[in-house]
Amino acid sequence: MTLNQGAYFGVFSQALSMKFLFLLPIILAVCTACTDNSASNPQESSEEALPEQRIIAEVYQVIEVANIGCYLKPDEGSYRLASLSHGQTVQLVLEGEQSIWHGNELWLHVEGAVKGNAACFIKAQYLEPSNE
Repeated sequence: MTLNQGAYFGVFSQALSMKFLFLLPIILAVCTACTDNSASNPQESSEEALPEQRIIAEVYQVIEVANIGCYLKPDEGSYRLASLSHGQTVQLVLEGEQSIWHGNELWLHVEGAVKGNAACFIKAQYLEPSNE
């Protein structure tokens, strides 16, 4: 190898290593995004997410608070279908999802709060199992 060939090889290898160093963060980001993180961050089903002490019932009554809303969606920002007061009873909807987590709040899908038997969502913290 002559001196010129050695200099050319050195410049070529340096340019190649610079390209590799430039591409390395991109390669690492792509590889990290493709890994399976499901074991470290399992998705909880609604049954697993229910508090252990919570009694599952079919009929609930409103606890002693001011009027609470029964909403079209499990979100206080959605349309309010009805207002309920202390002692009023509602039944869990038998088909579909009966409980839904929205943020850190558990909502129950109930019926009987709205005339015409339309179903709506109420925060579980405002309900307790009824004796009916």
